Amino acid sequence: MQVLSGLLTLIATPPNLVINDALSDAGLQPFGFFGVTPIGLLMLLLGIIYMLTIGRRLLPTSPPQTGTAGQRRTLWELAQSYDLTEQLHRLRLDPNSSLIGETVADARLRTRYGINIVGIGRRGRLSEEVSPALSHLEFHAADELYLVGPNQAVEAFCSAERLDRLLIDDSQQRTLANELGMVEVMLPPDSELIGQTLSQAAFRSRHGLSVLGIRRKRQPLPGNLIQEKLAFGDTLLVAGSWKQIGLLQDEQRDFLVLSLPAEHSTIAPAYRQAPFALLILLAMVVSMTLGLLPNVAAVLLAALAMGLFRCLRMEDAYRSINWPSLVVIAGMLPLAEAMQQAGGVTLIADALVTGLGGFGPLVLLAGVFLLAALLGMFISNTATAVLIAPVAIAAAQQLEVSAYPFAMTVAVAASAAFVTPVSSPVNTLVLAPGGYRFLDFVRVGFPLLLLAMVLTLVLVPILLPL
Repeated sequence: MQVLSGLLTLIATPPNLVINDALSDAGLQPFGFFGVTPIGLLMLLLGIIYMLTIGRRLLPTSPPQTGTAGQRRTLWELAQSYDLTEQLHRLRLDPNSSLIGETVADARLRTRYGINIVGIGRRGRLSEEVSPALSHLEFHAADELYLVGPNQAVEAFCSAERLDRLLIDDSQQRTLANELGMVEVMLPPDSELIGQTLSQAAFRSRHGLSVLGIRRKRQPLPGNLIQEKLAFGDTLLVAGSWKQIGLLQDEQRDFLVLSLPAEHSTIAPAYRQAPFALLILLAMVVSMTLGLLPNVAAVLLAALAMGLFRCLRMEDAYRSINWPSLVVIAGMLPLAEAMQQAGGVTLIADALVTGLGGFGPLVLLAGVFLLAALLGMFISNTATAVLIAPVAIAAAQQLEVSAYPFAMTVAVAASAAFVTPVSSPVNTLVLAPGGYRFLDFVRVGFPLLLLAMVLTLVLVPILLPL
């Protein structure tokens, strides 16, 4: 379905942009931002109906093979293994509390009360923001403290320091999961932490993390652990910001990270910047829809704005670039230009018009779809669009019919990349996690390709008259 959704807007998939450029090079007005949307919606509906009725019956019945990601424990399972599921509390500081003005380190809550503070919630610009409880942070009036400890100890803490107990609802749980995480670490034989107490290990000041629990010989240790001496083989459950948890993986001497929790791969690192990201996306869509800026300029400015407003880091931006696809496209563009300069495009267009043009433009349209679909079985859909779009437009001009139905047909055929795993990067990505084989794509994708071709030949001449 992700492949077909590429027809919903002009920028949803690279082949659409390639075809638009081919129209511009031919001296024609390119498609608008929503120019492909009508047929895209119908194609998506066709794909959904097909997969709900026929396609799912053609899929292999064996369960997909799960990798290590599927074996990761969730945050809840980690807390459960240390008997901590009933020990998370949310408290609000009274304006008259004696804690106000003290730092987390000075308060010594673990030593005095046997409780462990993991986060501090404060009202931000748009919503509550939860920060890890680092040693230097000061307590302010109306702060919301997220801490772990037995109920009796928490009650004593609330009474002595004037705090109100609050419920932790789904909203707070989502906020906590976005900001704070947990991970298990194990002490190897040569760890310098062996023989030290948690107080001496100073996890919070050294790593910005707090030790919530200790397991020894597969059993969680009860009580206040602040004076517990660490031993070889101990596993520690530590909590803190996801950034600090990620940095633990660089530590190889004093402890080893067993595995990151399942939630780690689903957390949006810059989720607080979501309003800015949505506004930037909206501005880009409006500028492209109204023609205020060229498409390339609008996309480039939007990408720069995402970095400027810290919606993503430049390292993540570089990592997101699919360099192999970029190299393929960069190589195909001069190849397509060389074909035009050398007359190759005209030669192929002549062959299409000579062979199929006599039967009418609709048959020629079917030939263009089949040519693009056939080529798309062996190379990526973007490379297919680079090569076939100029040929389709030239063939339409030779037959003296509108080039727009032919360009749209190439767009649909390029997005109908269902038959082989190499047709689209999306197919390649799901091949291993889904446990699919090459023939599974052929068995499920070929009937859908034929249905997409029939729907294209019916709809395109209606929406874009020949």
